[in-house]
Amino acid sequence: MKHSVRSMYDAAGVSIVGNIAYLSNKQMPRQSLGKLAKWLPFEPWFVEISRGMGLTPLKGDWKAGWMALETLHLVMRNSGSLWISEDDPFRLLAQKGEPEWMNRLPAFAKRYIRSSYASTEGMNPLAIVPKFPYMGFGYIIPDSGLANDAVQTFHLMRLAGIKQLSFLHDPVLKEYDRSAGALMFDHTRYCHVLDTHAVANIISANIGFDEQTRDTLLTAAITHDALTPAGGDSVKLVDPVAFDEDVHYPELLVGGEWEEFRKRFGIDRDLLVQTIMGEGLLGRILDISDKSSYLARDVDAYLMTANPFKDARNTNYYAVADIVTSDPYVCAVWESARRYDGSLVFGDKERLGRFLKLRALMFRSLYYNPFSRFFEYLVGKGVVRYLYKTGQVTREQLLRERDEWIENKIDQVLGSYCVLRMFHNLEKSRIEEYYDVESAVKRAAEFDKDTSKIVILDDFRSSTGNGVRKFFVRDGNRAIPFAEACPRDAMEVEGIMTFAKRVRLYFFDADDLEIPVEGRAKLKELMKSVS
Repeated sequence: MKHSVRSMYDAAGVSIVGNIAYLSNKQMPRQSLGKLAKWLPFEPWFVEISRGMGLTPLKGDWKAGWMALETLHLVMRNSGSLWISEDDPFRLLAQKGEPEWMNRLPAFAKRYIRSSYASTEGMNPLAIVPKFPYMGFGYIIPDSGLANDAVQTFHLMRLAGIKQLSFLHDPVLKEYDRSAGALMFDHTRYCHVLDTHAVANIISANIGFDEQTRDTLLTAAITHDALTPAGGDSVKLVDPVAFDEDVHYPELLVGGEWEEFRKRFGIDRDLLVQTIMGEGLLGRILDISDKSSYLARDVDAYLMTANPFKDARNTNYYAVADIVTSDPYVCAVWESARRYDGSLVFGDKERLGRFLKLRALMFRSLYYNPFSRFFEYLVGKGVVRYLYKTGQVTREQLLRERDEWIENKIDQVLGSYCVLRMFHNLEKSRIEEYYDVESAVKRAAEFDKDTSKIVILDDFRSSTGNGVRKFFVRDGNRAIPFAEACPRDAMEVEGIMTFAKRVRLYFFDADDLEIPVEGRAKLKELMKSVS
């Protein structure tokens, strides 16, 4: 069976794929709940159940329908092992043991009750993620099996204290009002590796890998960010070679815990390293699982920071919103991912095109937006670079600690508290853009002796590609790059990802910063080395 968003809906709430329970994200329409409210509260069997729980059935609008389903959910919780299949590792409901009244409910009601039970009483979880935006499912990972053991073996809970977007913050807010505080994004690397694991698992099932190959892929998926330093990607930039997660990944594959894990799940060490390096079919699957997972969370966080109906100046915000509105499952490229002639190909080139465009828009509107890097990102990166170069923080410490630790170090340098989350009035600030670093450095030097101005240089060059030639689609009996199959769409993606001026100078008035005078002078001095 090939799994899809549709098949998860048809599974009436819960689909078991490998060691993960996938939850249908389909919402209950109010209209359906309203229809349910017209008959369910009047059914004799429902009235009897309600009275047995000391409840009086509500009658009326859609809310009464929802409360009726919650009543049945409570009944299931209280019935315990009387109808749960004991040989089910998830302790999810087995339909043969379900109460007889379940057969009297419409499909959407069964879906709601089953997924609600699975999320509350059905199992002991490592993680419950009820919603995975733009993917078409939520999921539950049990506290046994490969994922759970990998979290323990590779100490992945540390990632719960590391923000996925590091020091980046809401650009829309800063573009409107530079006196506003920074609104950082709180979704974490831990959630990301679980997401990547869930996507890789379902692609693996659709392709039909054997158990050893699947488990090697899933190990790569859940551990691929294990070497993320405190401070995330912003901190990686202080020493790209030392913090190259892929190159240094073999450092994790030592010691008794690793050997025990490897033997327990039959992990192919060489294949695992090759997968992390992006090589072969598994490397391609890891790559799309990683990219689609972080894009889904980042887009959701980005769109949640402002009202899409506001009169925003940032037109890219609307472009992002338009794509996810027209295709609510735009990141579900996993649906059409298949193995063909030894390569990973995508059968739905239209969705792949929307996905690549959405990703490109996020680079322009968030990742490389000057207002998402406006102050907190620049200061955070700059101070960490100073601490790292002077030996006040080490690679070992950064790979052991979480964001809170490095943020405290930044506060100590500048002699202030919560510098990166404080309200700084930056109304007088401005940005200048340049084609090359040399011109920007020359311009910044003009303000070296001006103590009232703090000038910060940001060179945001990136090796990130646009993907139009990396991802392949099926064209008859051939697998060809997306750019060859859809040249016009590929050209649009390339255009969005093209930045003529990649070097920026940010000018701030020192007196506007909520930092002690001594801290401002130190900030000005150490920021001269930021690039």
